Amino acid sequence: MQHRFFSLAQLALLGRPETWRLISAALPEETAPVAHARHTGWMRANTHAHAHQELLFVLAGEGQHGYNGDVYPLAPGTLLLLDQLEPHDCFVPPWAPDADHLWIMVVQDRFIVHLLSVRDGALVWSKALDLWLTQESVGVLADRCLAGLHAPVPPAFRRPRVLAAASAVLAAVVEAGFGPDEVERRDDFQAQVVRTVQQHIRDTAGKGVNLDHLARITGYSKFHFLRLFTRYTGLTVHAYIDRCRHERARAMTDAGYTKTAIADALGFSALSAYSRWERRER
Repeated sequence: MQHRFFSLAQLALLGRPETWRLISAALPEETAPVAHARHTGWMRANTHAHAHQELLFVLAGEGQHGYNGDVYPLAPGTLLLLDQLEPHDCFVPPWAPDADHLWIMVVQDRFIVHLLSVRDGALVWSKALDLWLTQESVGVLADRCLAGLHAPVPPAFRRPRVLAAASAVLAAVVEAGFGPDEVERRDDFQAQVVRTVQQHIRDTAGKGVNLDHLARITGYSKFHFLRLFTRYTGLTVHAYIDRCRHERARAMTDAGYTKTAIADALGFSALSAYSRWERRER
């Protein structure tokens, strides 16, 4: 049976989790960082961090990825686990070799899956795979796919838990590729992704959220994401963030929190910035 997303070699790799090399600051080191002065210099202007978790699985090709200030080699079977607010590469350097990557964004209890290729030093979003999964459909019995990174046990004991969760997610992606093409219709996928982004904004009250971050979750360009968000919500992203901030600010004020605490919870850099926003929104 032909798979809709992956080649036979990629399926074989995905089916051998015992051979995967995990990279995470919370787990024992399995792949050592490398000295790469050119990539390190490029990272200074091309690093970001965000409030959601991500998984990067290398399907084919090699290269490097900056993570927590170091440069790590990538090869087929590498699984990079990016926790919340951990700095890592934004896109790829222009000299990056061709490769195929599976990116999974973990937002609340949902998994947004994209197949990306590195071609001529740029990321190309593949239309072959846009998938939206829930924990129920994946079968992960944890609050988050990467919850094991925070387990109160030595790192060596976290690895089996994290690997089991990641394997369950990847197995669900593979299973979807054996099904009919209508598993996720385009409109349904877009609506689900926008709802996921809405929930993410509500839960964070805008803290750590920006347009680049939200567009990355969806896999669309910033301009296409803005159009989709307005189409499905009737609001601009900025207006929706402000609405969620107002709701959180009112709730925290009623609970007796100080303005300094509210400003921090909403992601403002200082109390003065929060005060200006508050005056402007009255």
